[in-house]
Amino acid sequence: MVSISLSFIPIFREEIQNLKYSLISKGFKLNLRNIIKHPNYIFLPLITGVIKKTSELEYSMIAKGYMG
Repeated sequence: MVSISLSFIPIFREEIQNLKYSLISKGFKLNLRNIIKHPNYIFLPLITGVIKKTSELEYSMIAKGYMG
């Protein structure tokens, strides 16, 4: 279980990078003031992306027959 939870660190970092690039391309300035002022621009896509990745991991583990 620990190795599975540690595998989410690179996934989480990748989601943050993708979110950062998409917000910058839309003209959103990433500074502390904007992050505090508009937290839903950052946290909602981040959480939905991570949930999507975890469901993909769940389906792959079921397909491989993992019964933790």
